[in-house]
Amino acid sequence: NGDGQPVAGMYNYTQIQAYIQKKLYATGLSKEDAHVTVLNASGVAGAAQQEANRLTALGLTVDLVGNASKGDLTATTVYQVDPNGKQPLTLAKLNSLYATTAQVPTELPFAVPETTDFVIVVVTTATSVETDNNSN
Repeated sequence: NGDGQPVAGMYNYTQIQAYIQKKLYATGLSKEDAHVTVLNASGVAGAAQQEANRLTALGLTVDLVGNASKGDLTATTVYQVDPNGKQPLTLAKLNSLYATTAQVPTELPFAVPETTDFVIVVVTTATSVETDNNSN
C-alpha cells in the first residue's frame, strides 16, 4: 500500500507469515494449494476466523471468512466444492480434523469465491484443529 505496512493492516503480518511458512515448510498438504472458505454458523463471534487461522497454519489458503445460517446442521460440516479429487490429502485431512466425511452438494446453499475447493461451516466451537506442520 506504499507506506511500508502490510495490506492486512498495521502490524498485521499474518498473511506474510503464512506465505513464508507455506513456502519454506511445504508439505504434501500445502503443495495441493487447496482454497477454503470458512463460515461461522455457531453464533460465537470469531469462531470462523479462529478456524481459518488454524487452517492457514496447516498450509491451506483461506479465500473467505464469513457467516452462514445454521439451518439443519448439528455439527461442523465440510463441503467439497469440486469432487474431481484434485486435493486428496486436503480432503483426508479435513475429514480427519472435523471427524466427518465431506459432503458433495449439487449446489451450495451459500455463495463462495469461484476459487474455493472446500467450505467449512463451523457449527460447534469445540473443534480442535491440529497445527502440526508435519502432518499431510
